[in-house]
Amino acid sequence: MDNFNDDGLECGPKSRDHTIFIHQNRIGRILSVFTQHEIDKDTSPVDHDATKGVFVFRNVIDMRGGVCYQTPGEPDPTGAFLRHEGHFVGDHGGPVWSVLHVYHNTLLRDTPVFRDSFLFGLGSQGLRNTERDVFNNIFVQSGSVPGIGMSGMKTAERVREGGNILWGMKDGPLMKTDPFAKFRASPLFISSKTVHPPGWTTDDRVIDPKLVAEGVSLQSGSPALNSGIVIPSEWPDPLREADSGAPDIGALPAGAQPWGVGVDGRVPLGN
Repeated sequence: MDNFNDDGLECGPKSRDHTIFIHQNRIGRILSVFTQHEIDKDTSPVDHDATKGVFVFRNVIDMRGGVCYQTPGEPDPTGAFLRHEGHFVGDHGGPVWSVLHVYHNTLLRDTPVFRDSFLFGLGSQGLRNTERDVFNNIFVQSGSVPGIGMSGMKTAERVREGGNILWGMKDGPLMKTDPFAKFRASPLFISSKTVHPPGWTTDDRVIDPKLVAEGVSLQSGSPALNSGIVIPSEWPDPLREADSGAPDIGALPAGAQPWGVGVDGRVPLGN
């Protein structure tokens, strides 16, 4: 899926026991990758089967380059209107989202998401009356280091997360302070321990994942090697057996060959 200037993947409202698997895809430039619309009548249950939900794993999601969002009112020789970079998480009307389990993905952007939301929005948006897991993903921006904006959240929503690597290719090497320090001194960090005992960001790192030139495989010596959190065995993972030692972070464990997508695999997984 690539170059689509509208909503991308919508899995429906929260249900008690529905199961959807989204894995081993290359998802490119989309205005909004994961979306949710308001439904006429909210039938979402208060609880759900903890082994069910939407499982998003082993995907490369590359938003770099953007899409044509709107036609300019006057000539624009820069062509900037062709490169509007969308968002990973967005909804319409404040719906109740599906329960999402997002793990072992590599997510790439040029610019910050709306309000520089935590984990490209996966850690802070669309969480009313639902819950989410975000583990062992790589989040890379071409410019600044991804932020940890919480979009006005006062007390922690039901998010469990950790083992994630965040990096800004331009600004990351220039960092002189801990980007998590301010958040970890806040009441919201303390509140996050009530839903995820280590506390949000505790098991995350801002560090260069050392991806190879095609943007998805790990170089030798990458900090993503053998440094992830063990994922529950009941969560599906076709590359679990190929990942020796502790889990590697990102879409591809060391030694795994990037697969092609599309007809006859003609589209490369990375750049």
